[in-house]
Amino acid sequence: MRTRDYKNGSIMGGISLIALGLVFFVATQANFDLNWGRLWPVFVVLGGVAPLTRAFSVADPRTRGGYVVGGTMCSLLGVYFFLAMSGILSWALWPVYPLIIGVALLSGYLASGLQDSRYLLPGVILSVIGVAFLGVLTLGDYTIIGKIWPVFLIIGGVVMLIAPRAGRTHNS
Repeated sequence: MRTRDYKNGSIMGGISLIALGLVFFVATQANFDLNWGRLWPVFVVLGGVAPLTRAFSVADPRTRGGYVVGGTMCSLLGVYFFLAMSGILSWALWPVYPLIIGVALLSGYLASGLQDSRYLLPGVILSVIGVAFLGVLTLGDYTIIGKIWPVFLIIGGVVMLIAPRAGRTHNS
């Protein structure tokens, strides 16, 4: 039987059920302490993997970009939650949230074949803000924001000037 004969939802549903079954089987058969309080972010990651998988089968670049944005955002949030629950990262790293959204938007722009420029400007702005504030939190010097905030305006202006031209050049 060919893969095309299956609906993508049934493939992802089947893979998800197999993965859950394996996790529960290992947890019930072995002397394996399964801490659901720390494991729940894995389900958030799996919720993001489904749209990412779906994006591979979509021909329309704009639709593919949408699937990638949602899947990337959900997957990265799940990874961050997992790392925070495990104590590897701190919950206090609030700039991770705009950074995750920015990276997801930039991923959607790339997945659309650089055609859907509506993801570009907010993706760049949120990514730069996330990186800048992560740097400030890490360095602990908040006075630097008062000195560098005009750089964000400059970057936004450059992106606004380049984005429409890049879309026109690619579509020609």
